Amino acid sequence: MTRSTDTRVNGLRVESSTRDRVTVISADGPVDLATCPVLVEAINAALATDPAALVLELSKVDILGSAGLEVLVRTRHAADPQMYLALVADGPATSRVIEITGLNLVMPLHKSLDDAMAAWRARQDETGGQRG
Repeated sequence: MTRSTDTRVNGLRVESSTRDRVTVISADGPVDLATCPVLVEAINAALATDPAALVLELSKVDILGSAGLEVLVRTRHAADPQMYLALVADGPATSRVIEITGLNLVMPLHKSLDDAMAAWRARQDETGGQRG
């Protein structure tokens, strides 16, 4: 079953979809102080459904400001520690900042959504379908 929502605010488009208990939140545009609330709302709504995994797709983010980085840190703290929480980003506006701050050490960073989903499936195979 797939569920999808789409929100646009101040140049940021946030789309959330769920498939096989994996929620993917995709952001397109700037993630900064002005736009973070819409991303936080989507993340909180996703976490409230207790997904088996959460993937934040940031490949189309053109600005990842300090407020956006704070959202990522708070998401890791708010999520179940056993939940697979991954980031998708590839480019200087996103992956470089994530790597410099060390966020990739607490949330796996993938270059594509396909890579993140493959890592999730591999983790499911390793854990026998247990969360994490």
